[in-house]
This record gives sequence, C-alpha cells and structure tokens, in this order.
Amino acid sequence: MGLGSAAFQIALISIVGSFIRLDRYAIGQLMISRPLVAGTVIGFCLGSAREGMFIGALLELLWIHALPVGDALPGDDTLTAIAITAISCLAIKQSGGEVQEVMIITLLLFLPTARLGRRLEFAIRRWNDRRIQFARQAAEQGNLSYLGRIPVRAVIRDFLLVAFILLVIISLGAVTVPWLHSMMSDSIRAGMRALYFVLPVLGAASLLTTARSPGALPLFCAAFLTVMVVLETLAS
Repeated sequence: MGLGSAAFQIALISIVGSFIRLDRYAIGQLMISRPLVAGTVIGFCLGSAREGMFIGALLELLWIHALPVGDALPGDDTLTAIAITAISCLAIKQSGGEVQEVMIITLLLFLPTARLGRRLEFAIRRWNDRRIQFARQAAEQGNLSYLGRIPVRAVIRDFLLVAFILLVIISLGAVTVPWLHSMMSDSIRAGMRALYFVLPVLGAASLLTTARSPGALPLFCAAFLTVMVVLETLAS
C-alpha cells in the first residue's frame, strides 16, 4: 500500500468516523454510533468488514451497559471503535495479514482512546454551556438568524475537531502498530493470538454481570453464540 493511498484512506476514515460520532450526542442518536455499527462501517470502508465487525462486537460487549443517554457520560466507545478498527485494518495490510496479533496490539494500545473521548466531550459541553448565554441574548433581542446559526456552528465545530483527532490518532497508530508487531518475539506473538480468543469471552462475561433482568442468561447465551460465530467466520 503506497503512502499516498494510505494517507487518502486515513483522511477518508477520519471524515466518515467523525460523521458517525455526531450520532452519539449532536445529531439523531439513531445508534449508528454504537461500536458494532461503527466498527463494521469503518471496516467495510477499508475492505475489511469482518475485522471491523469483530472489533465492534467486542467493544459493544464491553460497553453495552454504558449508553450515552441524558447526562450520562461514559467512555467514548464510538471514538475507540473507529480508531481501533481503522488502525487494525491498515496495520494488517502492512504486516502481511497477521490479523489476530495486530488486532490485540491495537486494542491494548488504543483502548485509552475512550478516556480521551470522554474528556473531549466534557470540553465540548463546557463550550456549549458558554454559548447558552449568547443564545439567550439573541432570543431576547429577537435575532432569530443568529440563534439558528448557533447549533449549526456547534455541529460543524464538533465534526472538524473529531475529524482532526481521528486523523492524528489513526496516523500515529498506522505507523506504530506495524513497527511494534515487527519487533515482537514469537512467544509474545503467541500470547497475543491466545488473547484474541480470551477477550470475547471476557466481553460476554461483562455482559452477563451487568444484565440483571430474568432474561440475562438467554441474552448471555445469544451473545456468546454470536461471538463464536464471528470467530469461526474470521478463522475460515
């Protein structure tokens, strides 16, 4: 993969990913920002839909109990899913198709992106709070045109900010992950491959511990079966 092609793909994914993340709080909340959907879409854009689905499904299980509804502000699973999926797909192509090892390296390195996204959302909300006073003044003065521009400007600002952050993170990961993979010994790589099969089980266990309804056990079984089907699909 040439440098120009990789740069174009990173820029494209940054734009698409930022658009997906708008669904998290700013526009719609139609659930397209959930990790399963976001990961699959990003993987599809990079020609690796199966890998994107696996990463999205794993992160969905880990964060299924933490929905960004109302005042709740959990870790940013959307930003995490987009970044990890994009970096994994790009790094797999550079590392000669070592899917399992590259995925786990990327997950371990970039799971903290969730905390970065949470801090980002705190900052965005503080910025929005400052704009409320301007909105009140515009409403009192009857300046409806300015009042209508405030939310539009906020959405554009959020879109550009997240696109820039994704551009930086994905660019960094696309360089770092293949280099780390090439430096690892065979024993460490074997451990990464083992962890590849352990993490989905931990994700399913996380789902079971957070589900308190009488249907928790059937839900767990369905989730576990889904994970096994995904693993079997990836292995074939």
